[in-house]
Amino acid sequence: MIPRLTPGLRLHGVLRTSMRPALFCCHPETPIKATFVRKLATRRKTATAKDPATATTKPQSTRKTTTSRTRAAGTSTKSPSLVPETPTDIDPIPPDHTLSQSPTEPLWFLLADVHISDRTIPRLEKFFDYFFTEFNTQKPSQVIFLGDIFHVRGGTDPTHHRVFTDLLERILQAPWHPKVHLLVGNHDMKNRYNRQDNSLHPFSLNSGKVYVYSENKSVVLDGHPVTFIPFHADDVIVRDFVKTDVTPDKIAFYHGPVLGAIMNTKQICYEAGVIPDNLAGYKRTFLGHFHTHGPVGDPESSVLYVGAPIQSNMGDANDLNKGFVSYRPNQNEWILHRNPYAEYFVKIPWSGMDSVTPEMVAGKKVQVRMAKEPEVEQSQIEEARERLFDMGADMVEVRYKARDVKKVSTAQLASGEITAVSLQDTIPDMVNGFMGVRKGDQPWGINLDLEEKRREFFLEFIKPYQQNAPRVENTGKVFQGDLASITMHNFRGVRDTCKFDLDALPGSDVFLVAGANGSGKSTLIEAVVWCLFGEFVGKRIPADEIAYKDATDCYVRLDFRNGYSFIRQRKGRKTKKLTFTIIDPLGQTEEHGHDATSTTKYLIENILHMDISMFKQTVVIGDNAEYFVRAAGEQERTQTLDMMFGLDFLGQIREELGFMIKDLERQICQLENTGRGLKNQIHENGYHRHTRATEASDEEIRVKALNKELDELNSRLDPLRAKLKIHESEIKQYREALNDVEMKREPISKIINTLSERQQTYRMVERQHENLRAERDRQLEIERELMMQEQERRQKEYEHSLTLQGMFWSFFNQAVESLRDYFGIIPDPIPEPPKEKPAHIDLTKIYDPILQEYNRLKVNALTNNISYHQKRLSDQMREQRIAAEALRAPKYEHRRLENIINTSNHRRSQIEGQLSYISSQRNQRARHISELESRAKQLSASLETNSATLLARNQKLSLAGFWQLQLQDAATKKGAFITHCRSSYVSHINTLIPPILSSLCDDAEGLLSTQQLLLFQLTPDFQLRPVDGALSLAKRSRGQLTRTYLALFLGMFIVARARMQFRPNFLWMDEVIDALDVTGIEGLQTWLREYCGAIGARAFLLTHREVSGARVIRVEKDMAGRTQYKLVK
Repeated sequence: MIPRLTPGLRLHGVLRTSMRPALFCCHPETPIKATFVRKLATRRKTATAKDPATATTKPQSTRKTTTSRTRAAGTSTKSPSLVPETPTDIDPIPPDHTLSQSPTEPLWFLLADVHISDRTIPRLEKFFDYFFTEFNTQKPSQVIFLGDIFHVRGGTDPTHHRVFTDLLERILQAPWHPKVHLLVGNHDMKNRYNRQDNSLHPFSLNSGKVYVYSENKSVVLDGHPVTFIPFHADDVIVRDFVKTDVTPDKIAFYHGPVLGAIMNTKQICYEAGVIPDNLAGYKRTFLGHFHTHGPVGDPESSVLYVGAPIQSNMGDANDLNKGFVSYRPNQNEWILHRNPYAEYFVKIPWSGMDSVTPEMVAGKKVQVRMAKEPEVEQSQIEEARERLFDMGADMVEVRYKARDVKKVSTAQLASGEITAVSLQDTIPDMVNGFMGVRKGDQPWGINLDLEEKRREFFLEFIKPYQQNAPRVENTGKVFQGDLASITMHNFRGVRDTCKFDLDALPGSDVFLVAGANGSGKSTLIEAVVWCLFGEFVGKRIPADEIAYKDATDCYVRLDFRNGYSFIRQRKGRKTKKLTFTIIDPLGQTEEHGHDATSTTKYLIENILHMDISMFKQTVVIGDNAEYFVRAAGEQERTQTLDMMFGLDFLGQIREELGFMIKDLERQICQLENTGRGLKNQIHENGYHRHTRATEASDEEIRVKALNKELDELNSRLDPLRAKLKIHESEIKQYREALNDVEMKREPISKIINTLSERQQTYRMVERQHENLRAERDRQLEIERELMMQEQERRQKEYEHSLTLQGMFWSFFNQAVESLRDYFGIIPDPIPEPPKEKPAHIDLTKIYDPILQEYNRLKVNALTNNISYHQKRLSDQMREQRIAAEALRAPKYEHRRLENIINTSNHRRSQIEGQLSYISSQRNQRARHISELESRAKQLSASLETNSATLLARNQKLSLAGFWQLQLQDAATKKGAFITHCRSSYVSHINTLIPPILSSLCDDAEGLLSTQQLLLFQLTPDFQLRPVDGALSLAKRSRGQLTRTYLALFLGMFIVARARMQFRPNFLWMDEVIDALDVTGIEGLQTWLREYCGAIGARAFLLTHREVSGARVIRVEKDMAGRTQYKLVK
């Protein structure tokens, strides 16, 4: 969804691909912006006020389509409004602002520079709510983070890791199983050299779902080749890699700077090793590192910075091109999805303050732009600020119009003052001088080539630090710290507003600031230090005691004659909000971060070039400065002097060298492992090549043996075949003879068979007659036995009838019969006994002895006849055996010859097959040997490259180790080079100490001896050493110690003012003269007047003592308790 365009506010060409990213947002001074403010105010007046926490704004989408490089000029896309309207003005996305969605078409979501931190998490939570709405709607297959996921370098807060873990969990739990890719950026690394130790590595444990890229790697995503390039401290490595990796079908993701891109400061990047043309060969290149969205160089460029999802500072106030990019690799088209909650920084003109509503400023940082400062009373500004805070503004600052700047000519340097020297020239000179000293110390035992390499290495290594180091030769870069006024409002003991106007004081003089305890003398110093650094000179002061009696508004403002103003303010009723504002000579507020801490850091690093410690030891000399002189202050003194001399960056170089050495050691270990692996591969490849060559040689020998054996077989086969034919002829003859015998035997066999059949017939008849005879004999025996049994039965019946029992039963049977007759009962018929089968004789089966004898004679005759023919058959079979026996030998020989011939033919076939196989394998083996030889060359080349790289890394490690040793700064051991550098600068202070000490010790009594007793020098290790028999520090009185550290601090002030970009024209001394006698005070005043008169500065001595002949500023309280500073003489 995108907001409807407000009538009359269409910004023609805003989203055209021919526009540079810098033109995506309106300039605050343009009429279009003013018109927008008026119309927006009018619309918001009529809109119903809503709670900022519940107000919703639907996103805008900016379409970017891929076109050929020859696309006709004038092609443009619709341009939606740059500022989201209220929800009532939201319309659906028009069809021409959407890409066609295909279920199978891959879609990738790209995010860059999320920078998760405590300050960004609340705004990122709103952004990711919108992100997941689009995520669940469009269902991307890949989600790619292009570096700088976390903000804190070198490590992450557990809270930040938990937040990102929750985000990953929401992504990975999607039902379509998207993959997540994390590219390592510079903020994700431990340091700029070490990509392996990065805060993203733990997420790579989710294998198969989350991929972390800490080295250059090519992969395939959804069928598209992709290259991931993480941040490299030396982007020349990236340029060289791209030259070998680029292909027209590959998509690249890179985190790093590209020449011509718009940096976070909205300036053009002019220092980068990678240019757009290097990346133009890719199908598309998406970048992270710079937070501004848009193409690099040519508006039609395929190289695109995705941009940060949220605004970073007030400079982004009109830049709403914040969000994420969706990309369709098939169509090579991308869309910017604007974050509807991106607006966090708001600029409002003073004329539009009446139309401001809570929805416009709630939870945001607001800048009020003043058209003309004199026309608006300070009370009105304060009232407007209070009203904005009441509406919920998170921060309010006022930007003033440029005012007239007084032109002050540069003062001449005082006599004996050190001439400013450019570090850009000094450090190379010192390196050359140091190497020259080494040559002089070892004229015969030094390697000149190695020394030259060491010199070139270090000069190249320190280039980035030299570019950031102070350069006092460029007056445009020098900040003339000519303080014009100090304005305090409810600060510490100051009630209401009090202005200390230095312009009202005589110039180039020394002033004694005197007053009672608690009157506000030290408050001046505390105000200057607190405004510049947010800290105090003495012990830490509780935050509740900064403001006067816990006032709701407290601030300190420092105005300088060069037009700069610094304002530190602590405001609020219940919750005190601390702000720090830098106003440039044009009256514009400089944006250098989200809060007072980041702006203060910018002031220290880019304007003052000194921290509070150095400021307290050079510009402000307190009553505790004696500690700086003694041994207990050695470390603090070393840090201060190194910063003053511009040598503090050597500590950073030493630390970076340590990181580089660790990284080189890791690379060397990897290269050594790679070298061993390559050597093993070369050995294995050589073994395989030797094996293949040996096999080829063995096969040649085998081919010769097989060919010889084949010739022998061919020579043997012809005689064998001739013998085989002879044996076949013999076998044929013997078979014919055998066939003749077979033919003779067959008739005899038939006769024998016929006679045998007849014999069997007669034998069967004979057996039948035998059976009949046996049957007859058996029947006769049975009849005889039956006859005898009948006779016995009858005899028994007769005998039984003669007994009494028999008679009874006979009578009983008769009576029964009579009764049956009487009663007419028919008696049961008495079954007749079974009739015996009468014996009879079958005349056809009567046994005939004569016939039996005839059959016997017939059988004997047939037997004799068969025997005769069997004898004939036996003779024929004997002849057959003789013929078969004669056939056996030639047949055996024939089979033997056939076996030999078959075996020979089979062996010949085998040999021919082997020869054919060897012939077919010969080309393949030769090709394999050729591949192995080519592989050997590649491995040798890789080993040579690896060895060369290893040698270069070892040489670089040796060079880095050499300079790390030279930069040692331990308590017991100092590096030769850092000692050489310090010696060069310490000599400047040592030349100033004697004349300053002479002034402090000058009196009418001829205290030259006193000066001699107090003489000392600053050693290269920043120790204070008495010289020429002077008293040790322990034996010096308090007044003598005061003279000692005053001489040191005044010398340091002179050197600091000459060396540093911040050149203060004021010097504060807090109760340091109380230990001096009148002579010492007069000597100090005399020296300060001469020096301040030479450079046009003022010195302020805060004291309780009355000093004659001095200009005194009296600090008093009026009747209402307000602090007043009065110049009394």
